[in-house]
Amino acid sequence: MHCIVPHLRGLSVYNRPDYTMMHNCFLKLMSKYKVKFSDKFDWETEEQCASLCKASPKPAAYENAAEFFASDPIGINDAPPPGQSTKSTATMD
Repeated sequence: MHCIVPHLRGLSVYNRPDYTMMHNCFLKLMSKYKVKFSDKFDWETEEQCASLCKASPKPAAYENAAEFFASDPIGINDAPPPGQSTKSTATMD
């Protein structure tokens, strides 16, 4: 976890954060504290947890999010070149 804050502070508004690194930090924490995505929250009853687990037998998509965080569909990681307009010409019709 200690590497997340320095990483974020080193970014500019145009840089893409390393989401994979942050995701892996949280996964390591979960492993260290033996926490699973399917663990119940303090405010959930055993009945609620059993009902939710029964309704969703497959793991949620966010449990295997490495591919999602590694993707970069927009491809922006730098400021626009000098002279290029940053204003959008798209309209909201």
